[in-house]
Amino acid sequence: MAVRSSGEARQALQRLTGSERVPYPMLLRDGDLPGGLAVPEQAEGRQWLWSEPPEGTVGGYGNPETYALSGAPPQVWEPPHTVDGADEETCRSYMRHSVDLTMRGGTTSGVVYPLAVCEVASRFRVRNVGGASAGAIAAAVTAAAEVGRSSQLPAGRYAPLSEEERRAGHVRPGFVGMSDTIAWLAEVSPDDLGGERDAYRLAQLFRPGPRDRRLYALVTAFMRKQVWAGALALLLAFGKWSKLMLAVLAAAGLYLAVWVGARLPSWPAVDRPGGDHGGWRYAWAALDLYLFFASVGALLVLVPLLVSRSPKPSPPRWLTLLTSVSSRHHTEKRLLSYSFWRPLTAAAVLAVTAVLSWLGWWDWVAGALAGAALSLAMGAVVAASTWRYVATVGRRGFGLLAGAAPPTSRRPSEFLAGAARPTVSRAVIPWLSDCLNEVAALDKGVLRFGHLWKGRSFEPLDQATPEILRLAREPERRLVNLELITTDLSRQRPYRFPLTAVDPDDPDADALYFRMEDLADCDDAVFPPDVIEAMRDPNPLTVHQTDHNADPVTLHRLPDPWNLPVIFAVRLSLALPGLFKAIRLYRLVPATEIGDEFGRGILDHAKNRLMWPEDGKRRAQELWFSDGGITSNFPVHLFDSPLPRWPTFGLNLGQHPYQFPHQDVWLPQDWEQTVVPATDLGAGATRFVGSILDTARSWRDSMQTSMPGYRGRVAWVRQRVDEGGTNLYMPREIIASMALRGALAGARLTRRFGHQTQWDRHRWLRLRSTLDNLDGLRGAVRESVPYYADILAGRDEFLRRAGVDYPYDPPGGVEAGWFEPGDATFWPAAGELLDNLTKGDAGEILTLGTPRPQPDLRQVPPE
Repeated sequence: MAVRSSGEARQALQRLTGSERVPYPMLLRDGDLPGGLAVPEQAEGRQWLWSEPPEGTVGGYGNPETYALSGAPPQVWEPPHTVDGADEETCRSYMRHSVDLTMRGGTTSGVVYPLAVCEVASRFRVRNVGGASAGAIAAAVTAAAEVGRSSQLPAGRYAPLSEEERRAGHVRPGFVGMSDTIAWLAEVSPDDLGGERDAYRLAQLFRPGPRDRRLYALVTAFMRKQVWAGALALLLAFGKWSKLMLAVLAAAGLYLAVWVGARLPSWPAVDRPGGDHGGWRYAWAALDLYLFFASVGALLVLVPLLVSRSPKPSPPRWLTLLTSVSSRHHTEKRLLSYSFWRPLTAAAVLAVTAVLSWLGWWDWVAGALAGAALSLAMGAVVAASTWRYVATVGRRGFGLLAGAAPPTSRRPSEFLAGAARPTVSRAVIPWLSDCLNEVAALDKGVLRFGHLWKGRSFEPLDQATPEILRLAREPERRLVNLELITTDLSRQRPYRFPLTAVDPDDPDADALYFRMEDLADCDDAVFPPDVIEAMRDPNPLTVHQTDHNADPVTLHRLPDPWNLPVIFAVRLSLALPGLFKAIRLYRLVPATEIGDEFGRGILDHAKNRLMWPEDGKRRAQELWFSDGGITSNFPVHLFDSPLPRWPTFGLNLGQHPYQFPHQDVWLPQDWEQTVVPATDLGAGATRFVGSILDTARSWRDSMQTSMPGYRGRVAWVRQRVDEGGTNLYMPREIIASMALRGALAGARLTRRFGHQTQWDRHRWLRLRSTLDNLDGLRGAVRESVPYYADILAGRDEFLRRAGVDYPYDPPGGVEAGWFEPGDATFWPAAGELLDNLTKGDAGEILTLGTPRPQPDLRQVPPE
């Protein structure tokens, strides 16, 4: 049974975001499997997701009672550390009602997540949540919604929104508000389907600033598959000098068409009304050129339809039957108009040119020769402009969208490209920021990490307190822990937000700074004004840059982790390269001694050590931050531990494998290691190169997903090539269909891990893998610890002697630190730990029969 992918999806979504729970089949396509195909009858004591008993229900996402967690202890709304010391029954119930979530990046694929999270939240309290890119958006909204739910708000706060508020994209608190977001994007509401005309609200959120609108129109034409509009947008995409050169070339091409028409004969012979005299010559030459370009465009549309395809072997009958209920092969009737009207229009254009040529009204020789020459010249200008743009794209932040551009009217070029009619007043970052504030039920200000840690009562702190510092160090004390991945391209490393708290007076602290101008450009702002004010440093500093040719910059230090607005970390994580502009931050680089190849300091003529910078002061070095998916697109490892107290659910994205076109949601069993789907590379180089890039950045995530104890808790939501990704102009029916797939993924995860035996099996697998790892660690330590006996025996005397005898002092007279223990009891504690770790030898008792593949226990750098 395939998840709905038709107009019925919006009606199903409308019911799910209402107040009543409905049976599981609501998520599935109506009707039975075709051609006599059927699922087997369950054996006694076995159950499928939709089998009875017990009866399974989903939905009711618009009702706050859905998320009440009836049966859970009162402590379920408190941080994990609060149950330390509680009775065993309370602790077990607390753990059984807790869950962590990680979500994969994928830009617009994020529409899968809201209902999946709502379904999980109907059974579990979310403790830790994280993601990258689009997964960061969903993770942040989930954390904010958990703050709103845990606040135990009165029923009046969940009152239905007014029609005006709904259409503007406002949402209610908690997970009810999370379901409101997907209802708004799919243009459904509790009482109607939101009108007949598709507003493409998702596309409207992605709004360029004034400087990038012309180039973004080209991107829009590409997304909307507008061939002629795309060509026009390409000609108009660049600056005034490019347009001036194109205008000169157009005039030259017109003159060339007149000149060729007067000297070369055409067949059929040209005999046009008005003749080829005076102004008629140029009018007919303009028609000649226009028909040439129109004919070429029509041929480009028709040629792919005429290319012969090599015959393929017939698929099995069962596969042919399954494609009839397949989301992979199912296409909306409204989308079929694309494949019908476009070739028909192209054929009509060619027919017009043929008739005009037969009548002798089209001098195709002049049009073809002048048009070809004009095309080559214009192509050269466009290529030069494109190269110039690519060479200087860093001045525009390496992308097209900042995130908070103001609303504007639709230009003619944008209309021709197929851009949506403006009906959404806020761009993506202001809308997300407001959603975070609303689902967290904040009464004022912007959502900060401190609100996630302490609750709605948090107030920004001018100075750190012992309580907030402990929250920063110990995530288990937080009300909800949100962690997002972004990428520092300058140092080629991932970053995890919130950052570690550092002392502002520590010169060695790796603090980050920003320029106000980079984030608050009035025409192309990255954040709305309230977020900018929340980040403003009352004491900015002005420093020189590492580039001697650059002017000094005034830098604001990023707020402390608890004061940092959540939307800032979200924006850093979702910066899809090329689409979203990268964010420029800075760090302060201390003065460094200049040395030679052997590490010796170099002296100047006055015998002073050479330093850079020469004045000995710190310099600002720029760092560019982009999409978290570059380094970890599915950070399923974020909250992992050797022996987890509760499960971590993963929501992954993928395409339909050839043999499973009907299977929109796949939740593998933990023993299904060998059936992990493979990517079809096809015959083209594009997919081959794309697969190389995906493998380079995601291989670790993919391997982690297939490990024992992981694969059984990661649900795959499958989508077609025209769904998710950078497909901003998905029809609302497709958005609704993807949201339903997310709800089904959440329901299957919830149903599976809501069963005690399944949770016991998961704990058993993790215990087996952990014991295998620890036994391997014990063996490795046992082999090596004799070579460290002199250090343990020497103790403080070893450190004293080593500090005196160490010959390789760093330049500048700075002594090398030896990380001396802060307490004398370190030595007996270290010896006891090593003795206990290496004691005994279980042989293969702990490793024989361990789940495969065996994970490696190793030290890896933090993100």
